[in-house]
Amino acid sequence: MPAAQLILFGDFELRRAAAKSTDSLGQKDRALIGVLAMRPGMTHTREKLAGLLWSDRGQKQARDSLKHSLTRLRHAFLGVSPQPIAADRHSVRFNATSVSIDVAEFERLLQQGSTEAILMAVETFRGDLLESISIRDAAFQEWLLLERQKLRRRLEEALTSLLAKLMATRNYENAGEVARRLIQFDPLQEVAYRALMQILSGQGQKAQALKLFRELNDRLHRDLGVKPELETAKLHEAIRHRGPTAPANILRPPTTGLETLTDGPVVRESRATKPPIVEESITDSRAPAKTQYTKSGDVSIAYQVSGEGPTDLVYVQGWVSHLEYAWESPDYARFIKRLASISRLIRFDRRGVGLSDRDDGPWTLEQRVDDIRAVLDAAGSEKATLLGSSEGGHMSLMFAATHPERISGLILHGCYAREAWAPDYRFGFTQQFHDASLAELERDWGGPFQLDLCAPSIVSNEAASAWMGAYLRHSASLSAAKAALRLSYSLDVRNLLPSTHVPTLVLHRSGDRWVPVENGRYLAAHIPGCRFVELPGIDHAMWWGQQEPLFREIEQFLVGVVDTAPTDRVLMTILVIDVMDPTVKPSAVAGALWADHARQTGAIVQRELQIFGGEEIGTTGNQYMLAFKGPTRGIQCARAIIHDLDDLGLHPRVGLHTGECERRGGTVSGVALSVAKGIAAKASSNSILVSSTVKDLVIGSGLKFDNQGTYSLQGISGDWSLHRVVD
Repeated sequence: MPAAQLILFGDFELRRAAAKSTDSLGQKDRALIGVLAMRPGMTHTREKLAGLLWSDRGQKQARDSLKHSLTRLRHAFLGVSPQPIAADRHSVRFNATSVSIDVAEFERLLQQGSTEAILMAVETFRGDLLESISIRDAAFQEWLLLERQKLRRRLEEALTSLLAKLMATRNYENAGEVARRLIQFDPLQEVAYRALMQILSGQGQKAQALKLFRELNDRLHRDLGVKPELETAKLHEAIRHRGPTAPANILRPPTTGLETLTDGPVVRESRATKPPIVEESITDSRAPAKTQYTKSGDVSIAYQVSGEGPTDLVYVQGWVSHLEYAWESPDYARFIKRLASISRLIRFDRRGVGLSDRDDGPWTLEQRVDDIRAVLDAAGSEKATLLGSSEGGHMSLMFAATHPERISGLILHGCYAREAWAPDYRFGFTQQFHDASLAELERDWGGPFQLDLCAPSIVSNEAASAWMGAYLRHSASLSAAKAALRLSYSLDVRNLLPSTHVPTLVLHRSGDRWVPVENGRYLAAHIPGCRFVELPGIDHAMWWGQQEPLFREIEQFLVGVVDTAPTDRVLMTILVIDVMDPTVKPSAVAGALWADHARQTGAIVQRELQIFGGEEIGTTGNQYMLAFKGPTRGIQCARAIIHDLDDLGLHPRVGLHTGECERRGGTVSGVALSVAKGIAAKASSNSILVSSTVKDLVIGSGLKFDNQGTYSLQGISGDWSLHRVVD
C-alpha cells in the first residue's frame, strides 16, 4: 500500500500514513509537486523548472529558489520509501512507486472505460487541477491552463461516451444521472440536454423536458448570443407536439452512439465509437487528381480538381499543405475522395508552400485572398462554397466578406478569429506559449510536429506519424513554416465577422486539443445567421477522427446553399483623399490654376486606380472617395497619389477604413464611407491615417504604423483608435 497519497484535484493535499504537517510547504512548493507528479518518472531539467515557477527572478536566484523548494519537498516526504523526489545537479524527477496520485487514478479509471470506473473517475475529479494554487508566473499559468483543459476534456469525453452507451442499451435511469453530471460539468453541453429531454419526455414529464429546453435556450443566448442547435430545436418541437411517450417509442435504435428521433434531429455521436471513415466504394473508385497551375499576380499557384458534384467546394487548408503528397496517406486520400463524392472539389497550395511558388514571405491575408480568386477563375468556378480549416479560416472569412458574389456558402472547421491571448479573448495563447511552439518547431522539424495536439487519436500509429512528418517536410521549408505560424499568431479577424453575409456553418470538435472549441463558439456567436455544430472527437485534423458526423453536416449544408440569393453588403476598404484643407478658402488659389490642378489630380487618381485595382465611388470638389477589395492596395495607392500630387505642390490628407458597405448598381454607401471621411479629416498634410481594422488586416505586408491615440469622428459614435502609416 502506498505510504503517501497526493491530491491534486481541487484543494492540494498530501496525506501521509505517519502524520506529518505540510504547513511549511508554500504555494510554489505545492505547484512544483504538481508539475512533477503529473508526469511520474519523467526527467525535468532544473533550468526548465526554475523558469516555469520563478521566471520573475534572475537565473541564479531562480535555481537557488528551486533548490530550497526541493529541500522542503524531500522533508515533506521524509520516511516515505522510496523517496519520491529524485534529483541531481541537472535534473529532477518524481518517483510515484510509494505515492498514490489522484490524477493518475483518474486516468486509469477512464482508461478502463466501464460504467462503474467512469463514475468513480467523476468522484475522483473533485475540482480543477491545483485549484487552490494561485501563482502569477505566466509560464506556470500557461502550463496549468493546458493541463486543466486536457483533464476536463478527458472527463467530458468519457461522460459523453458513457451517455451514448447507456442510451444505446436503454439504461435510462443511469443515463439521466450521467446527463445531469455532464450539464453540471459543462452547462452548454447540448448533447446532454437532448438526452435528458428525451428521457424526461419518455417518463411522462413533458413539462420538465420543455423547461429544460428553455433553460438551455436562455443560457446559450446569455453566454454566447446563439440559439440551440437544429437537432435540439427539432427535439423540442417533437416533444411539444407528441406529448409524453415512453423513451423506447420516441427513440429509434442508434447507428453511431446516442439515439435520435425518427423524424431527423441528430444527437451527437459517442466519441468512443469510430465508424469507418468512408464507404469502401468511395475509397477505391477514384485516382489522384491532376496538378494544374494558375497565376496569382506574379506567383504560380498549384491546384487540383476532383469529382463532378452539383456544387463547387474549395478546400482552404490551414498552415502548410502539399497537394500530391496528401494522397500518400490512406486516411487523407479517403477524406479527399469523400469530399469529391458530394461536390466538385477544388484544392490548392497557397503561395509559399507545397507545389506553389515557394518563398519565405512575408505574405498578407490580401494576397492569400487573391490566390483563392485566381484558383476559382482557373477552375472555371463562378460561385463556390469555401471549406476553411484552421488557419485557412482567416482567408476564407476575408474572401467571403470581400467577394460575396463568388460565394454560395462558407464552412469553417477548427477555425478561430485570433490566436493570441487578449483581455477580451481569453482562450487565445500567450506570447510565451507561441514562442515556445516556435522553438519546439525548430528543434523537432522533420518529425510530426505537435501530433499529440493535432491528432491525438493516431499518435501511436507509427505509419500515420511517419507520413505526417514527411508531409510537413514536403509542404514547406522550416523558415516558411515558422513564417506561417507567426502570421497566424499576429492576425485578428474579429472585425470581419459581422460583415460575413453568406450562409455560414461553423463546425468544431468538442475535444479539439489544438484549437479549443471556445474559438468555434466565438465565431458562431459573431457571424450573422451562422449555424454552429459541435462535433464529437479530439482531433484537429479533419482527415482523422470521426468522419461521418463531419460529412453529414457538410453534405446537408451543400444541399441547402445551391440557390442562395446574392447579398448587396460587401466588405471594402474605403480611401478618402482630401486634396486641399477645407479650411482654406477657394479664393486663396487662383481659379485657373486650381482648375488645372483638378484636371491633373483626376488623371493621377485614375492612373493609380488602374495600377492598384481600385475604383472611384465618388468625388466632391477637393475630395476623392475610392474603394478597394483589400487595405494593402489602398495604402499603396494612397502613397503613390501623395507622391504624384507633391509634384503639383499639393499636400493631401488621407484616411482609410475597412468596413461593410452596400453596393447597389454603381453606387457604394454605408457607415464605412463616413468613417473614412472622418479619419481623413483628422490626418495632417501628406500623411495617411488608418483605422485599427486596416492595421490588423495588413499584417505581413511590411507596413509600419505609429499609434496616434483615440479620436471621436464627426457623426460616428464611439472612440476610434487611429494609426499613421510610417514612410
